[in-house]
Amino acid sequence: ELMGYSDFDVPDRSVVIVAKEKNDLILQSFNRQAYKNKQIFTLDEVNENKDVLNKYDYVAFFSPKYFYGEYYLEDLINGFKYTDSSYITKDSYIDRGSKVNER
Repeated sequence: ELMGYSDFDVPDRSVVIVAKEKNDLILQSFNRQAYKNKQIFTLDEVNENKDVLNKYDYVAFFSPKYFYGEYYLEDLINGFKYTDSSYITKDSYIDRGSKVNER
């Protein structure tokens, strides 16, 4: 036992992904995610039922312009574990196999 950490329990947080539409690219990115406690809604679905966002711990947005690797959600959620932040972003992305920095 390491300083009482055997009883340490990290809660399984839920995440909702919002996308303009649920097209094939978006659904492939959603299904590729290693993080399991997730749901996806279109922007229209969220606008019709604004309370839906209150049922989740985190909100992420997917765009068909980007490729989301299998650990994308996990990486973002891990950022909240070690910081006192209201939001987490990434400052780069992969576009057609090349890394693009957004600085």
